[in-house]
Amino acid sequence: ALELFKKTLPSAGEALVQTSDPRRRALAMLHTVTSKHQNTKMDLVVMALQGKKGGFEKVMKMIDNMVAELKKEATDDEAKKAFCSNEIDKTEDKVKDHKRTIESLEAREESAQDTMSKMESEIKELKAGINDLDKSTKEATEQRKAQHEDYTASAANDNAALDLLNMAKTRLKKFYSPEMPSLVQMSKAAVKDEPETPGDFKKSEKSSGVVAMMDLLIQDLTKEMQENDFQEKDAQKDYEKLMADAARKRSTDSKAITSKEAAAADAQADFEEAKGEHKDERGALLDTSKYESNLHTSCDWLLENFDDRKKARDEEVDSLKKAKSVLAGADFSLMQQKKGAFLQK
Repeated sequence: ALELFKKTLPSAGEALVQTSDPRRRALAMLHTVTSKHQNTKMDLVVMALQGKKGGFEKVMKMIDNMVAELKKEATDDEAKKAFCSNEIDKTEDKVKDHKRTIESLEAREESAQDTMSKMESEIKELKAGINDLDKSTKEATEQRKAQHEDYTASAANDNAALDLLNMAKTRLKKFYSPEMPSLVQMSKAAVKDEPETPGDFKKSEKSSGVVAMMDLLIQDLTKEMQENDFQEKDAQKDYEKLMADAARKRSTDSKAITSKEAAAADAQADFEEAKGEHKDERGALLDTSKYESNLHTSCDWLLENFDDRKKARDEEVDSLKKAKSVLAGADFSLMQQKKGAFLQK
């Protein structure tokens, strides 16, 4: 029964509100807010209202100033919230842009380095190929020179041998075929009509075999000399083709080296440019990140507590306006009472 009785009793705040004393009613309205939210200026209004002297003009003026300040605070919070939300979004986008640009520049640097490495390797390979080609052409030239010298020496020996064979053949013919007999000798031989002796027949047969052998030697040597001539011409033709092909390849490879050196130089320049831009972009990212950190330091508390601040401020303004309304009514009644008393006198 006691507990039920206590529940039916009004709370301290409700009791103050239900009282007829305007000061206490206004205080009760303010206490409903100050008990939930700490506000030094609200506490000053409460302290001023608790004073027993004079009317409520000073307190109501404090309330007006307090309401104006709270409205200004609300306007400032709205503006700062809008600024913070917009600025944080923009700054976060800038940070992302800087990071994307840095990634792109890093890829550009890597690509330039790959190109330089590739060009360096290919240039090295081409130069090694040219050195090998020069070495091969030098060896081919020396070999061709030696072959030509052998051919020249062999041709000279063959010509000398051919001359000797021809000379020997001529002498053999003279030896085995003496000068023709005179007419007197022929007539005498006819008169005598003597047959050839076996010695004369053997001499003629021997002469024919030796001369034939000499002709065969001359024929073989001539054929060998012709084959040597053909081989010399073919070797010279092959050598000239080899040298022409080598010259063309050397020219092509030299041009390729020049082109790749230019590409490597361009890649080096691009790498240096990207490296410089990369450094600048990292500096910009650092500055933007610092600015973003400062923004969060300045804004995060407001953004996180904006709704709570707004709610508390609205409650404070509402309680102040209600308290002022109570005090204004009481002040008006007091003025009427004073006016009536004055008229009665």
